[in-house]
Amino acid sequence: MSPRNSWSSNRVKIELEDALETLDRLENHLLEPLTLTESIGELETTLALYDQLTETESTDG
Repeated sequence: MSPRNSWSSNRVKIELEDALETLDRLENHLLEPLTLTESIGELETTLALYDQLTETESTDG
């Protein structure tokens, strides 16, 4: 990666804190704890469903 495309240390810290906050929020809504792999799978499934909904709404509208 070239230097002009790299993130500053502060930007990396902000992104990591944001990711942690998001994961904490998601964990609070889960009925049971999931492993990281299970969580990724659940998120991928949910995103795919939202993509299908968006496509359906755009073709119906």
